[in-house]
Amino acid sequence: MYISHRLDELFEIADQVTIMRDGQTVSCDPIENLSVRVIAERMVGGELAEGVRSAAAAGEPMLVLEQLTLDGAFQDVSLTVHRGEIVGLYGLVGSGAAEVGDVIYGLRKSASGTVRIGTSTRAVRSPAHAKQRGIRMVPANRSQQGTFSFQSIAFNIGIGSLNLLSRLPGWVSPRAERSIARRLIDRLAIKTPSERVPVRSMSGGNAQKVVLARQLVEQPEVLVLAEPTQGVDVGAKEEIHQIVSDLANEGAAVLVITTDLGEVLRISDRILIFRAGAITAELPPTASQAEVLAIAAGQVGEES
Repeated sequence: MYISHRLDELFEIADQVTIMRDGQTVSCDPIENLSVRVIAERMVGGELAEGVRSAAAAGEPMLVLEQLTLDGAFQDVSLTVHRGEIVGLYGLVGSGAAEVGDVIYGLRKSASGTVRIGTSTRAVRSPAHAKQRGIRMVPANRSQQGTFSFQSIAFNIGIGSLNLLSRLPGWVSPRAERSIARRLIDRLAIKTPSERVPVRSMSGGNAQKVVLARQLVEQPEVLVLAEPTQGVDVGAKEEIHQIVSDLANEGAAVLVITTDLGEVLRISDRILIFRAGAITAELPPTASQAEVLAIAAGQVGEES
């Protein structure tokens, strides 16, 4: 049994292909009866609803990558995200797209190339340095990288901006912490009886909003979102998409790195397809799901 999203591999090794969607079997057919187009259409299963984006005009370039390379992950990646714009970076698992976000935020050091924020070309040395330059990031793994699950909502929102919560080194004002938390709870419509509730008791969607809220305490100029709605229900996904759209319309430059096909089509102003460590295509959000998936899988021009 071989489990893969890489459709080109299936035609090299498979005798029979079973397609699953949303935890259920969609079809099971001999490989000779299938094409990439047919598989892609069965995988996505129908058209998306209309997008939530009502974008304002994009402004000046805010995030510019020039020939960025991380050995073993990606090479010569160049892209631009303008103020007020949401750019979707879509790739299948293992494409290398996730590592692009790590380099932008200073979690990993690139082998070559530059990351420019506004007019600055200084290298991002660390997450702390990235924050100083107005970059904020929501990591892909909420439970391991994004939350202190046994701590309160207020703690989780405030922990990234201790400079705003303390007048003396090492001392945090509980009143300031609660005030900031309540403001962002209201802004993001986080469902909770109190900011004192531990994050581990929340639903996945509300916990993800807490992670996003932490990045909004200090107005970000560049927001990097890795799998921003992974593990949340449909209602929470819609709410998070609307929040991100509003942030872009308020002037943030947003890069969404995702393996969720519906998400990248629903929220992006432009879609960059990432495959095998490189950007291989740029598409408008009006592209079909099957077209995006086929390009990401490395098969373009297959007959249906």
